[in-house]
Amino acid sequence: MDRAVFFWPLIAAVAAVIAASSLRTAAYITIGSIFFPLYVGALGRDVVTSTTLFILIVYGKHFIRSYNRPRSALDVFVFLLLLSGTVSAVLSVVSVYPDVFRMGYSVRHYLGFASAILLFLLLEDSGRAAHEPAAASRGPRVNTVLSLVLILTAVHVVISIGVKYVPSLGSAFALFVPKGEVFDIPGRGSIERMGSFALGGAENYGELLAVLAPIVVYKMFSGRLWWGLCLMLFALGEIFSVTRSGILLMAAGTFIAILVHGRSNAMRFAGLAYVLTGALLGLVFLLPGVVGDMTERFGLALQTYDSTGDFFEAINRAELPRRWEDLCSELSLFGRGFVPTPFGHGPVHFHNLVLTTLYRLGAVGCFLFLLVAAWPAGRLMRRLAAGRRMHAPLAFSCLLSMALLGVNEMKFEFTREAPYQQLIWALLGVFASIGQTEAASLPTGEDSEGARPDAADRAGAAAGAAPG
Repeated sequence: MDRAVFFWPLIAAVAAVIAASSLRTAAYITIGSIFFPLYVGALGRDVVTSTTLFILIVYGKHFIRSYNRPRSALDVFVFLLLLSGTVSAVLSVVSVYPDVFRMGYSVRHYLGFASAILLFLLLEDSGRAAHEPAAASRGPRVNTVLSLVLILTAVHVVISIGVKYVPSLGSAFALFVPKGEVFDIPGRGSIERMGSFALGGAENYGELLAVLAPIVVYKMFSGRLWWGLCLMLFALGEIFSVTRSGILLMAAGTFIAILVHGRSNAMRFAGLAYVLTGALLGLVFLLPGVVGDMTERFGLALQTYDSTGDFFEAINRAELPRRWEDLCSELSLFGRGFVPTPFGHGPVHFHNLVLTTLYRLGAVGCFLFLLVAAWPAGRLMRRLAAGRRMHAPLAFSCLLSMALLGVNEMKFEFTREAPYQQLIWALLGVFASIGQTEAASLPTGEDSEGARPDAADRAGAAAGAAPG
């Protein structure tokens, strides 16, 4: 039976719920849908995901409610980025006319890009809305969004591990993959690199798990030890992805986060170190083949470097320097848009975020893209510099996550698939919301675990409230 029989009514039902529910609930449903996307088809091809449609509905609700609110400098740059991306997309569609395939490809990837930026703007703006008395109950709470992302990512790890050992389970998730594709683990019989049916291949998986690791550590040291299970699942997923950069970055990020957050809780620090070490040794003993795939990939890289002395060739990026030279010699203001390379029907992936963005959006769009993407880091650093210890642990974890993302994007680009791009921009939007320095604090309540004031904060608050 055609899967359209199932997902068209499902998309319509979810869209109706989003339209009728509060902005906070609609945002949670939309973020959750990133992990279980339905692909909307037209003319025999998958055009957009259901999440893209949901984002447009949710942002429309948000814009109607907040259109008269004063706009920040970030709002201006985001809208300029959207305008630049639109110009690039239109120019690219015109340039490939009448090639219907490449025109459709350009429109499809532009919609994924635009919806991801709108989701970023929605979540970033919720940070300001949460501190306005008239809107305190409207926007999504940042800690709830982070918890939702962590839990659903852990669910994906469990599903992917299940498919790795029971391949027939992949057919149960056929509804959430593009038409004609099958969810399975590539490389069976050799080096098996675990991916996700929604989040992309092993490279995406490896990057995401590394980026989220500092957030999980923050959650653990905020009073909820059961997040340790989530961290162990992430570590297992990282090893199964056999992604060298992801493994190194996750190890470094987790180590730094544990050192920083464990300073005030030595017992929990020691217990966590003991459990993680025991789990790793147990994995080596019980599943030596998995560790063998990982060590084989690292060994191949070292062997290539020893024989060639070329670092880029050792990490499978031998063409990167030449591509930089070629693209810089033909640099344009608005780029080539979202069309696939003229040498075939495959997408343009230069394995470098800046290079790929320069190709797609040109000099103007690339500058705006990087400016908006880095904006949350500036806010987080200002929050840390402000000396408010009440939310410093969370701000530090978010900043560390952004640093890990930036390092990995030197050899990758998160803009390949719509669901993963939407998820990364959602995280950046949450980070920007957390970094709001003009707000006295983050939303309080059950969603603000780890944000409890210490004695110095309480003393400072009392001193401020005392009559002068």
